[in-house]
Amino acid sequence: MGIVPDSEYMLRLECGGVVKQLGAGVEMFKVGDRGCMLKGGSHENRVRTHVDRWYMIPDTMAFQKAATLPSIYVTVGTEEKRQFLESTYGIPRSQIFSSRNTKIEQGILRETGDRGIDCIFNSLVGELLNAPWRIFADGGTMVEIGKRDIIDRNTLAMEPFDTNALSELWACHSPRT
Repeated sequence: MGIVPDSEYMLRLECGGVVKQLGAGVEMFKVGDRGCMLKGGSHENRVRTHVDRWYMIPDTMAFQKAATLPSIYVTVGTEEKRQFLESTYGIPRSQIFSSRNTKIEQGILRETGDRGIDCIFNSLVGELLNAPWRIFADGGTMVEIGKRDIIDRNTLAMEPFDTNALSELWACHSPRT
């Protein structure tokens, strides 16, 4: 409404619904399709989004459940793996990054509107080890699943902990449940 400024910690990021209207050139969806999306301000009775942000859901899935689905960003080492993830799991190309360079930082921040990632399962090593730490959302969690940097005695920067980041290591122990 413009009276109170939006909060950087705003809720209402996810929703489920039915397509009521399509923009010019949209062919992958049709009016009546059920789906979900992530977008600030989604607790309104009408929400518009870009076609890349809308995800189809089956008729058997409740909208409440659809609204809890995570948005996934992944890294791959080859173009073949990128194509596999796109065709097999429907992960958009804009959410798949190379694990061979640090361009993931700019890409993730662009894709999340500078918000960052809530949970990262990391196996990047060497100079790329610190890259995921720079793309955390406040309070994010890093789950380290690799051992290479442990064996090589590499170190992590400490500044991510200023944002209440949490780090877990799954390579050496099983987490308590």
